[in-house]
Amino acid sequence: MPIHRPGQTVRETPTHVLRLPLCLEPWQAAEIDKIFEASRLLYNSLVRRFKQQYRLYQHTRQYKISTTALTDKKSSKKAKSRARAILKQTQEEYGFTRPAFEAASSELCGGWLKDRLYSMVRQKVAADCWRAFSTLLGGKGKEVKYRGFHDKEATLQNKWNQGPFRYDNGYFIIGKLTIPVEFPKHDPYVEACMAHRVKYCGLSRYEIRGKTRYQLLLYLEGFAPVKVTKDGEFKHPIAPGEEVGIDIGTQTIAISSRNGVWAGVLASELGDVQSLENKINCLNRAMDRSRRATNPWAFREDGQVIPAVELPPEHRNRYGRHDWHESNHYAAMKARRKELYRKQAAIRRQSHWLLIQIIVSLGTVIHVEKMNFNTLAKRAKQTKKSARTGRCLSKKRFGHSIANRAPAMLIEMLGNKVAALGGTLYKSNPWEIKASQVDHQTREYTKKSLSQRFHYLKDGTAIQRDYYSAFIEQHVDEENNIVNFEACARDFPGFYKMYQADYARLAALNGYLPTSMGIK
Repeated sequence: MPIHRPGQTVRETPTHVLRLPLCLEPWQAAEIDKIFEASRLLYNSLVRRFKQQYRLYQHTRQYKISTTALTDKKSSKKAKSRARAILKQTQEEYGFTRPAFEAASSELCGGWLKDRLYSMVRQKVAADCWRAFSTLLGGKGKEVKYRGFHDKEATLQNKWNQGPFRYDNGYFIIGKLTIPVEFPKHDPYVEACMAHRVKYCGLSRYEIRGKTRYQLLLYLEGFAPVKVTKDGEFKHPIAPGEEVGIDIGTQTIAISSRNGVWAGVLASELGDVQSLENKINCLNRAMDRSRRATNPWAFREDGQVIPAVELPPEHRNRYGRHDWHESNHYAAMKARRKELYRKQAAIRRQSHWLLIQIIVSLGTVIHVEKMNFNTLAKRAKQTKKSARTGRCLSKKRFGHSIANRAPAMLIEMLGNKVAALGGTLYKSNPWEIKASQVDHQTREYTKKSLSQRFHYLKDGTAIQRDYYSAFIEQHVDEENNIVNFEACARDFPGFYKMYQADYARLAALNGYLPTSMGIK
């Protein structure tokens, strides 16, 4: 598979990551921890400086006028465009550019920090800080937070594979340390990866069951190689060029192609992440009880937290906030909860990879609706009352489901995978395709409520809504952004047979199925 594509420079070529464990002596781990601590201190210094700049930027006349114009519904497109240009210019005047962050990192990094951090690594730390502030300036965040002393999860990166932070012939060199890399024996995938050029490398520190571990991250040029067996055949089947339609929701997914039909719950291939979420909720309640028992001075009789400004000085820390005291039992529960979060993330990611193998075995030309999951995760702004009871309805939407199942992460991983296999992922406009409303027999659109989980065709055939939407997505003509009804009529008999078999499989399933599937 070629690394370069026409019109691409080396900087723009695809990149894949190979993770390898490091053989560390205790004294080497201590030295590396000092380097991580230096990067944390530099990041916090940058945050402190640019938080001050951000407060000054918010008090400018340009900021107040421009934000008023952007939030005013009566403002024209031309006025909003002018306001964005003024904001961008004001941000540059107050130093909110990547070169300004890199220059500040060189200025703030002196003495002990300078001895520990290579110049290119400092620039990467500055780039991370700039990315956080650019998110804040774009209106997608509320605050840039400091990195805590006890946060073990961290990553350092270089900009190239040179200098005192590089990989060299089986060894990782960082400062004055030369650390051997552990390569798995007789692993054809690792051997195929190491045939690619090393663009740059990184160092990752993370914690598993209370033990700190270190990994070398090799950023290699080109797409990741496809895993093969000893006979040279693909380890996982692939159907190159076949069309696949996907209907994805907050918890479920339905897949349709000529080779097969499949539907199920997201992140459930290796066990349900919801069971871990239930354990986390139990721990949260236990931690809340422990905190209330240890800090009775911080709560009113009705259970509400007393604001910090109303507390006496002896119960406030040096920052003027609550001086919470944690018992040993509370600290143990906190560590247990952190491990559950790690397990949940690992299961979710691995389950997504297993689902992607199912999808690419059906085809590599993927059609899916473009969805904004961030909007679905937010609470509703409008207050509504129940017509039956007169009480206010809950403003909760799909935040927990999206956090547990991560549908957007699956689409991103799937896009990278099909690109590596030479396929394409198309995102159709749901306002124009309307896959859940169309009938391919009458070519008419009928709006349905979310509670209606089955689609009834003109001839009376009943199909589960998610399956049928995936079937419609499979036959979307991306060039003209329309549904190919002739292809739908041709492929429907074969699709319906496969649908009946898979629907029977789901109905007989003993695992968790949300009510939105309309099966249980």
